[in-house]
Amino acid sequence: MEQLTIFECEEASPLAEEEMVFQIGDDVKIRNVLEDEPLDPEDFYYLKDFSNKKGIVLSAKANSQGKECYEVGFDRDVKGYFYSGDLILL
Repeated sequence: MEQLTIFECEEASPLAEEEMVFQIGDDVKIRNVLEDEPLDPEDFYYLKDFSNKKGIVLSAKANSQGKECYEVGFDRDVKGYFYSGDLILL
């Protein structure tokens, strides 16, 4: 069984450049997750694995609810998928 990304779970459409908070190619860092944050356990542990890691925005899309979703590339061909509130511009 293969895990779906947030882009595959919902119909996604590319964001227009003026709608994007982050641009493709931006250097970003994943925000630090606090133990007492009211997050879904799956979201908490996903973010915790990437906390404080630096990467590059590879693509940007809007999900079916219009929320911005970013694909971020890290070292060694590792990729993660995040919302704009999870990223910090470097």
